[in-house]
Amino acid sequence: MTKPSSERRRHPRYETELEVRYYFIYEVKTLVQFQIKDQQSGQVLSRKYSGLSKNVSAEGLCFTSGKQLEKGNLLHLEVYVPGSKEPVHMEGEVAWSKATSLEEQEENKSVTGVKILTVQRKPVRDSIFFDETHQLYWSGVLESVFGGFREVAPQFRSV
Repeated sequence: MTKPSSERRRHPRYETELEVRYYFIYEVKTLVQFQIKDQQSGQVLSRKYSGLSKNVSAEGLCFTSGKQLEKGNLLHLEVYVPGSKEPVHMEGEVAWSKATSLEEQEENKSVTGVKILTVQRKPVRDSIFFDETHQLYWSGVLESVFGGFREVAPQFRSV
């Protein structure tokens, strides 16, 4: 009999170290969910938090920050990619969040995994594909972080 694997990842992870800023889409829990938006830009106004990405996959992002989040929290993320003038806007749902280690707990750090739902307002699920030649999954998430698939696929190794 084979032992069941605890691995639940659907796609390989690729190491990253990018600045991530995020805020809650719904920060206040009430009977009515609402958002406070800027009248001119339409952007949701909420306190922003910052973090540093650890890895990214075809439909997920893992980052460390000073705030432990709750599973199910909806987030708007701004991912700052080197060489880009504007951040990549993503929306996602917290899949898990936990303290990183005893030493880092003292610094109030946590690590969080987010299932990315949209990138630049486009659904991620519609962008995922498997490239037979390179034997690798790709998506709008990876494209927005790493650039063009054809240029970077040959050098990819997952973690």
